[in-house]
Order: sequence, then C-alpha cells, then structure tokens
Amino acid sequence: MPRQSPQKIARLRDKLGHHSSPIACGSSKRRPPSNKALPAVSRQHKRDLTTRRRSQRLIARREHHRSPDQGPSFPKYEDAAAAEWHLPLDHQGEGDSPLIVLHKDFNPANKSASHHLVESVIAWPGESIKPEPVNDNSFQYATLGVSGPARSFMWGMIELHANQSKRPKSTRQRHIVFTVMKGAVKVKVHQNEFTVYEGGVWQVPPGNTYSVQCVSGDIVRIFYAQTLFF
Repeated sequence: MPRQSPQKIARLRDKLGHHSSPIACGSSKRRPPSNKALPAVSRQHKRDLTTRRRSQRLIARREHHRSPDQGPSFPKYEDAAAAEWHLPLDHQGEGDSPLIVLHKDFNPANKSASHHLVESVIAWPGESIKPEPVNDNSFQYATLGVSGPARSFMWGMIELHANQSKRPKSTRQRHIVFTVMKGAVKVKVHQNEFTVYEGGVWQVPPGNTYSVQCVSGDIVRIFYAQTLFF
C-alpha cells in the first residue's frame, strides 16, 4: 500500500473532523437523557402508560368482586386506556354495584380540567340505591353524591311508600329539581298543587316551600338534584 503524503493526511482529517478519533468515539459513555430532556411526545406517552396501569388495576379489582355466574362486567378492551372511558353500566339484574372509574379532575382556579385523574362513582344501578328512613320514618332517602365548594351541588333518591309524604320544607338558598322515576306523587310548591306521574319533572326555586305525597299504591322513587346559591 503506497504511503500517503502528510498534506493528504491533514486534508482527510479536516474533512472527517476531530470526532473521527477512535479514542473520542469509543471510550466515552453516553448518559441517558433526563425527563426534562424528553420531548413532549415521550412525556405524554409516559402519562398514557400510567393511565393504562391504573385502568388495569381498576378492571382487575372490579372483576375480583364479581361472582363467576355473572360473567364479565364489560368487554375486554385491548387498550385499557380506552376501556377506562367506556366501562358500561351493568344491565338490570346482572349487578348491584355502583360503577367506579377514573376521570379527569377539575381545577376551579383555572376553570378547566386538569391532567390529574381521580377515582369516583359515575353511575348507579337501581339495585345499588338503598334509601334509608329519616328520623320520623315519614320517607326514605339516599344521597348519591356531592360536589363543589361547601357541598354546593348534591343529588340523590327519595323513596315514598304508600300513604307516606314528605312534610313541607323550605328550599332556602337551594334550587331543587325532581324527576319521578316510578309511581305518582302529589306536589305542593308555595300555594300551587299538582300531580306528577312517572317520567315527570318539577322544580322548586330558592326561597319556596314544597311538600310531596305518594298517591300510588306502590313504592315511589324520585330523583333529585339541588344546587346552592351563595
């Protein structure tokens, strides 16, 4: 092999640069990039993986409490993150447990959804709602959920048996909306009396009194939702 002239060797080194040195290329060890150096796509991928793991734990916990004869409570999704948002409520007669899922939290300071996930009940099969009697046993009720500052929003179920009634009460600062899920009731709001049948809705504005009386021979169930005016 013919020897290269010193000038030609120098030109080759200039073209290749100083990183062509075997010592510079082979002896140094690259450190893995930190989380701060990761691109936004990689950070989102890590959050998605965390969501999938949480969903898988949620699915496993829910399946653990089901008897074998009930079958799966929801389809087996290949993507656990997708299953998190599509867990169907058990069909009537197939389950009596409320549906607990992960969902986005809300940041009241920014008035927007946050990336933080929280676990809560979002659906209730009819069999899971078990109203308890009040102190005077005049009717039964169950509070299903509360949210907002100072428990400003609340919803639940009222149950009236035959000849039972909910005595007159003032809404004060609350605005309440009722829906008759089963049966029929006689309602009085301020000085107005009317009958509401199954599927009907009525409201009681703040500062008014109201009363409810069962007028059907069977159990009456009424869903209510109320909000507080500060």
